[in-house]
Amino acid sequence: MLEVTNKTRWKLTPNKAFLFKKIALPILGRSYDLSLVVCTDKLSEHNVLAYPLSKTEGEILLNPFRKGDFNIAYLFLHACIHLKGLDHGPKMDAFESKFLLKLKLTPNSL
Repeated sequence: MLEVTNKTRWKLTPNKAFLFKKIALPILGRSYDLSLVVCTDKLSEHNVLAYPLSKTEGEILLNPFRKGDFNIAYLFLHACIHLKGLDHGPKMDAFESKFLLKLKLTPNSL
């Protein structure tokens, strides 16, 4: 399940909300409870942070104003992979590349 809280003026369109679900489901599975908080610098000065709360629950803070050259979908995908338990390195890069191809995304598309 994905719960989204938007604490910004950034417009979260139905297409973006659908894309977040499309990304999270194959990575984390149906039984994973995920909270996505779209935030500003008041809450996080990072572009994305992932907090695992348990093996089946986590939270992502996503700051669209700090995305830099990356797109929001890529940052969300990256955070989901961290919640899956992977750290930066070749294994995470390969896992990320697989899903970028599957979803027809690039780190800076959209």
